[in-house]
Amino acid sequence: MSTVSFGFSVSWPSSTIPKLQSADDRVNPLGNPLTTVEISTLAALPSVAGCLGLYFTPLLTDNLGRKSTLVTISTVVVLSMLSLAFAREIYLYYISLFVNGFCTSCLMAVVSVYNTEITDNNNRGRINCLMGASVPFGAILVYLSGSASVRTICIVGTITPAMFLVLSIFLPETPMYLLTSKKDSECLKALQRLRGTKNVEEEYLQMKRNVRQSDSKKCILDVFKTRASIRSFGYTMELLMTQTFSGIFVLGAFMGPIFDEAGAYLTGNAIGVLAGVVQIVFVVVASLFVERLGRKPLLFASMGCCVGCLAVLSVYFYLKSLDSMWIERVKWLPVIIVIMYYISYSVGVGPVPFALACELFSNELRAVGFSTALILSNAIIFVTLFAFPLISEAFGVHVNLVICCVLSVIVGFLIHRTVPETRGKSLNEIQKILSD
Repeated sequence: MSTVSFGFSVSWPSSTIPKLQSADDRVNPLGNPLTTVEISTLAALPSVAGCLGLYFTPLLTDNLGRKSTLVTISTVVVLSMLSLAFAREIYLYYISLFVNGFCTSCLMAVVSVYNTEITDNNNRGRINCLMGASVPFGAILVYLSGSASVRTICIVGTITPAMFLVLSIFLPETPMYLLTSKKDSECLKALQRLRGTKNVEEEYLQMKRNVRQSDSKKCILDVFKTRASIRSFGYTMELLMTQTFSGIFVLGAFMGPIFDEAGAYLTGNAIGVLAGVVQIVFVVVASLFVERLGRKPLLFASMGCCVGCLAVLSVYFYLKSLDSMWIERVKWLPVIIVIMYYISYSVGVGPVPFALACELFSNELRAVGFSTALILSNAIIFVTLFAFPLISEAFGVHVNLVICCVLSVIVGFLIHRTVPETRGKSLNEIQKILSD
């Protein structure tokens, strides 16, 4: 539930930017319409903040614990959205979005680590895939409230993190963190609670052996000291790039402006709601098959379909830029293609990279390694989001989509050649594969 805020943050510009471009002060709380550079900054700023937030994630999780970090960060998310709701100056928007981006990126990293540490080998991939459903749910909240005022949209963004704060009293701390904090008895109790049985001795002893082998605190430089950790980091970057280059962040942030301009039968917000619902349904479907079919087959099938959908959309927008008469006959096409795109994204590119990446790092490097990879990923997301309005204004939306297609194909080839399949393997077995 806490990661719903990330989806909300990513999609927030889609419903608010058209209002902030209005010259009507009853619609635009800033009074003056945003410039193209200001639009780029608003859309991309959370990604920059995310880089900083992810840098501090290992420090927070290792010192406060996984659960306490989630509670603390969720509280700040609520405060940042309230600040955004009542802001009247552009610099207050920048500050609020920076804080929000800092926190929501932290949440994505911490929840990934939390899920990995509380689940067993047979359910780890499934649970991490289900986390992917929270992001489109956050987007749906944005699109459903899209016709409301900017203030109302921001207040809606406080609902799910506030609900998480209430429900967090029922969450246990992860057994792995309790062990590293020398709380052996609490670790055993947490493990028994999570597994639903008292017969957890073998898993408990294995965890103790893992902790003894990695008893020192780790920093970013430790990620690059061994063959296995370097490979883990490189493969994780490849996996995260599948999401960045798939165009999902661009579509999420600019869904409203893009498809309102496209002249489709439905508004951008309506398309966003449909896409979000489809995404949630198929993320759940993916979670059912990820342990049966494997991570990589789902990922490659998904990537191929996403690239195909983006290619069709790029042709549509190119013809639209030429004022082709053909466009009038196929105004339904963007709606169909976007739905197909989100179905494809949801069964592979959305959930699988997080599920697979969290399995690649060893226990002692998971927090710092995954956070470091997310920092670099966020930096690239910032570039794509900042550049999108500028490239679209100069060359057209279709050029952005073609760039996404080409980069997705390149990353897909790299993953095919390098990243191992982890289905049914323990975390120790995966580390042995990476060390060979």
